Amino acid sequence: MTAKELYELDFYAWTQETARLLREGRFEKVDIKNLVEEVEDLGKSERNRLEGRLEALIQHLLYIAYLTRDPERHGHGWRHAVERARDKALRVLKEKSQF
Repeated sequence: MTAKELYELDFYAWTQETARLLREGRFEKVDIKNLVEEVEDLGKSERNRLEGRLEALIQHLLYIAYLTRDPERHGHGWRHAVERARDKALRVLKEKSQF
């Protein structure tokens, strides 16, 4: 079975086989076309992941700004949500900066 056929039948097996071929330096056997597509998709996925975390952070900050304008509301619960959203966004950035 070729790498291209494996890609169509069992994506996980294809990823493991591709990694093995790359580690062994057997580049001529690597399914370059699909590898390039997957690397591009991975980059888009990570960018979307970070954007989602930042959107949540901004949304929570807006809630706090709105709630704290009213003396009857404090927005304390949202402060914890902001901390969590900020930590998640920072975690995504730190994961990517290790490369």
